[in-house]
Formats: sequence, C-alpha cells, structure tokens
Amino acid sequence: MEQKKNSGKSWRLVLWGIVAVLLGVGALAAWKLRDPSEHRPGEVPMLPIRAEAIRKDVQALANVDPAGLAQLLEPDASVRAFATRAKSVEGVVAAIAERRQQRGFVEWSRVEPRIGAPLTAAEVLRAIAQNGAERQLYPLEIAALGVAALRALEIPALVAEVYAYPKDLRPLDPSGRFGYFAIFVPGDGGQGQVYDVYGAHTEQPRAADYAALNDAQAVGAALGLRAMHALRNDLDVDAADRDSAAALTLVPKSPSAHATRAAAMLTVGHPAQKDGQGGKQELLEAQKLRDGAPQRNNLALNALTRQDARGAIEALGDALTKMPEYAAAHVTRATALLIQLDFAAARTELDLAAKYDPELALVPQMRAQLFAAVGKSEEALVEARRAVTMSPQDAGALFILARLEHRQGQKDEARKHALQVVERTPAAAREERKLQLRSAFGNDLFEPTGAAAPPQPQP
Repeated sequence: MEQKKNSGKSWRLVLWGIVAVLLGVGALAAWKLRDPSEHRPGEVPMLPIRAEAIRKDVQALANVDPAGLAQLLEPDASVRAFATRAKSVEGVVAAIAERRQQRGFVEWSRVEPRIGAPLTAAEVLRAIAQNGAERQLYPLEIAALGVAALRALEIPALVAEVYAYPKDLRPLDPSGRFGYFAIFVPGDGGQGQVYDVYGAHTEQPRAADYAALNDAQAVGAALGLRAMHALRNDLDVDAADRDSAAALTLVPKSPSAHATRAAAMLTVGHPAQKDGQGGKQELLEAQKLRDGAPQRNNLALNALTRQDARGAIEALGDALTKMPEYAAAHVTRATALLIQLDFAAARTELDLAAKYDPELALVPQMRAQLFAAVGKSEEALVEARRAVTMSPQDAGALFILARLEHRQGQKDEARKHALQVVERTPAAAREERKLQLRSAFGNDLFEPTGAAAPPQPQP
C-alpha cells in the first residue's frame, strides 16, 4: 500500500515537472502552434506568425498589400540550412558577423536610400553569400535574416527597433528615416535580449532605447523603406504616399516612420508639399517621440529649405555636442554657415563631415557651393563632378553641377545635366521644374547650341 502511495506521489512529481518544463518553454514553443486563424486580422500577437497571416494583418490595419514583404521574416530552405549550421542564437549572430567580416555586406552612409527595394530574409542571405559582395543593406534587412534563422531553430525571435546604444558618438540611423533594427529574443517576465547583427554592439541598449515589434509592425518598417525607394529612386510620389501612410499606421510610435511620412509629404508633386506644414508637423512628431540628433537634423534641413539659417542652427541645438561624429549634421551646419557667409566655419564643418564619413556625397556637393562662393570656380567644378559621380541619381547634385557649368560657359554640359534634373523630378512636377531651371539659367536652357533661330515674320 505504501509503495502504491509513493508510486502515485512520484507520478504526480513527474507530472508537475513536465508542467513546469512546459511552462518554462511555453514562450519558446507556443508560437509553433500559431495559425493565421487563431487571431483576428489586425489583432497581432507578440509572437511569430506566418506570412499569410501577416498579409491579412497589414491589409486589415493599413489597407495596403505588402506583397513580397509579407515574407520578410519567413525562413526558406536556404535560411533553414544556414540556421542548422549555426545551431544556436550565438551561432546565428556569429554567422552573420562572419558575413560582415568577409564583406558580404558593408556599412554605408545611410542618408539617402540605396537603389533597390527592401529585401526579405531569404533574399538577404542570397545577397550576402559571396565574399566581397559589399552589399549596402539596411539594418532591418540584416535583422530580418537573423530573426528568420532563429525561427528556423524554433526560437520565437522578433525584430526590435533600437534608438540608441550607450556611448555612441554618431546616431544609429543618420537619415532619421530608415530606422535601426536588431534581433529580440524574449525571456522570462517580459524581459529579453537584444542582438545587434548589423553594427555588432555587444552591450544591451537601455529599456527606453528600444522597442520590440510584432510581425506586422516589422513589415510596417519595411514599407517605410519601400516608400523611400519609391520616392527617391522610382520618383513615384503616389506609391511613396501610400506606403509611408501605411508604415505610420502600423508603427505610429516609430520616429523613423514619421520622418518617412514627412519626406513623402515634402516632396515636389505631393499635394501637401506647397503648404509644407503637414510635413513639418510629422518631423515635430518624430522629435516628440525621440528628441535625438537625427530628428533635430531633419528639422534643421526643413528650415534650410526656407533659407532660414538661424532656424537651422537653432534646430540642431546641441546635436553635434552629443553626437560629434554625425557627418550629415556637420554638412547641415556647414550649409547654414554658408548662407550666413561664414566661409571659414563652413569649411571646417565640411572637413569634419569628410573625416567621419568619406563616402557621404553631400560633402562634395556643399564643397562645390563653398568654392563657388569664394570664387574658386575650377575647384567648385571638380567637387560638383565628384558629387555626381558618387550619387548620379541625386537631382540636387546634378543641379549644382549644371549651374556651375552654365556659369563657366559650358552650355551643352549644363543643358545635359539640367535635363537630367528634370528626369529626376516626379512627373507631375516636371513642367514646374523646367520653369525654375529656365528662371535660373535663361530661356534658351533647353535649346541646343547652334540650333537654328526661329523664322522671323516677313515685312
């Protein structure tokens, strides 16, 4: 009888042990049971969900089809093989670090969008597979690969937007629009671990300096990148308007989503561009969420569009004191100083920008204008050409080059680059752009040199 009691007690202990284990790994395993039918579209859980469920959630919440971006975090066969070789969280982090060390992907200025729409995790793995590929990827894309790989190992990783790490001397997101993202692995009691697979920070960000995202929000961040690609590369203001609005709906507490929405609203061809207040308000909303150096820099740039140099310097405030290696902000300050005719100080700022980011195309753009302002025409032309070589899609760089060529009598070259400015303007605003260029360069700007004069009426 005593043996039976002990036996029953033993089984109860085993049962409670099993329950305890199940409770302990519940956060790691419950997501495997998630089916798209288990939550209503739009009621997104903080657990990994399948691509088709993500698509339905995004459509329900933001009324936009994410298309291929629904697969952002979905592991395919190649990602599963990559994860199997890595074996663990630390192994996945190390495997991505190895791709960085072998220059499968590289750091870049991240001020203007690269050419190419955002990639899914599977596409990222293919992009960085070759040593020396030197792909310019967004932090979100690299984080997505890490998350997908961990999910292939049955670890319910999520994407986290990270705003800052302690002791950094430059912002994580120099544009203020692309965001900075890492892997988040949930732990006990709502806590978790953040793994930076893009920039390889080893310390943890403070709790207030990051936010874990559900899968629909992660796709919202990708829609923001797609909006910037549509805006700057495809010149499709309507697509940028749609995707930036969707991104903001999905991640309303993301400063980068507000800044992306502002970029769309402030672009020539957008209905809100003429007034400008809607776009500026979005920049202010971004600053309310995060009063960081990128948010201040974007407000300063907005002031410069109105030639308000004093307002730009005030908007920057102490951004460069806190982030002294922020190259783009040094260019912004240089621009304001150039407007104020403080040429020596402007040159110092541009030298600092070049020191901290030698690949930033904004530096030769502004150096060209600085040299032109002090009468160094040849040096100005050299810098303007270098800016266009570095960023051939940039209408601003093309305009500066055309203006300098026109001043030096190189009318055919000026005309060629002015036409490229028109081509790099959204279609709805091209006629207005032509009028602006004619006003700046003369009515004969778009007539080739040596063209026959129009026939004169006979007396």
